[in-house]
Amino acid sequence: MLLSILVPVYNVEAFLSRCMESLIELSLPDYEIILVDDGSTDTSGKICDEWGKKYDYVKVVHQSNMGLVAARNTALVIAKGKYVTFVDSDDWVDRGLLPCLVTDLETYCEVDIAVGSMVRNSEINIDLPHLSRGTGKLTKAQAVEAMVKKEGMHWYLCGKVFRSRLFLEQKVDTQVTIFEDLDRIWPVIMRTRNFFFDNKYAYHYFVNVKSLTKRRCDLNLASWRVFKRVLFSGYTGSVKQEIANFYVQVFLRHTLEMYFVNRDEFRSEIESYIYELKETLHISGAVQNVLSDRDYKAVSSNYASCIRYYDHIFDNLRLLLKKVRKDYHYLYIYGIGVVAQYVAAIMNEIDISPDAYVVSDGEPKSDSFMGNRVYYLSEVRYGSDIAFVLALTGNAEKAVTNILYKKNERLSEGNLGIFSVGFPPMIF
Repeated sequence: MLLSILVPVYNVEAFLSRCMESLIELSLPDYEIILVDDGSTDTSGKICDEWGKKYDYVKVVHQSNMGLVAARNTALVIAKGKYVTFVDSDDWVDRGLLPCLVTDLETYCEVDIAVGSMVRNSEINIDLPHLSRGTGKLTKAQAVEAMVKKEGMHWYLCGKVFRSRLFLEQKVDTQVTIFEDLDRIWPVIMRTRNFFFDNKYAYHYFVNVKSLTKRRCDLNLASWRVFKRVLFSGYTGSVKQEIANFYVQVFLRHTLEMYFVNRDEFRSEIESYIYELKETLHISGAVQNVLSDRDYKAVSSNYASCIRYYDHIFDNLRLLLKKVRKDYHYLYIYGIGVVAQYVAAIMNEIDISPDAYVVSDGEPKSDSFMGNRVYYLSEVRYGSDIAFVLALTGNAEKAVTNILYKKNERLSEGNLGIFSVGFPPMIF
């Protein structure tokens, strides 16, 4: 068996056939598709069976719901391929991708992982550039640096073909509910010699615009500890720095969510996060540069100090929103992600409504968000009576700020109002 294609399935009845149509009758001499129905409650399991009856190289496994990690474990146990690849059941691949990556591995015996381009797609937009780079071989060190810096590569399992032996005797924490890909791929990377990036074909990562309006409440220490394990894996220099920053950003994302949901109920969890943050950075010798020294001390000293830090952020946000609503005729919230949901909750609390939400041209979006219209930036009129509140953090906030300042230069008089919500950089 040349290739095993592993597809975990859970409640994707609307997308599963599209995924399968991209995987059947590939130009490969010998391959299998393993569908693991992880206790779906819709018709996904039935759809799996229909594909299994139609093609003898499609194998179907039904199991009770145990999560993505367990579903992939099940598929790996029965996979017989010399190579393996992972495909999420709401995504799809260019028909030439997997044959091309298999050929790369067959050609270069010193390469263990072949990687293709990745493109984001949504129901509205197609072929949005995401991650790609020039075709060629990379050492492990080069690939890891590219991944952590997001320079045309990624740490997702999907969009890659691996030599199967890399997964032998691998143990993955089934309690991890986010960053599952990083938790599984990092030990594999440690055993890898070289990578080969081939940009001829792409993996299509589907962004479901309906899920953009749902705030994830995945308060899970096991998921955060994925970055802790990576941090202690022996890398130094800029790679270690980037991983330490990821670690701090996930800390901020999780503790902010707990603060917002119920700070008192989650007090013990917040205290555990603070303790582990300080201990991990101290023992590893890593130094974060996500926060200023003052802000880092505030969130990491103790529970009371961390709560005061978040109180300050939300108090300032309330004052900002009241002032902007008073001073400008039109108020647009830029972004429809998790930060925008926090902003919407605060606006509801203080009885303020935006005129609309705005996203960058080409970004996946729904028609409405929190009961308000969503526009592309190009659809919005510009003038001195318009204010944008940026519900963004980190590099995204900087990029949008630059775009809006360029718009300002075109105004004959006055300026747009451009305001930051003041959230620290976080990973969502």
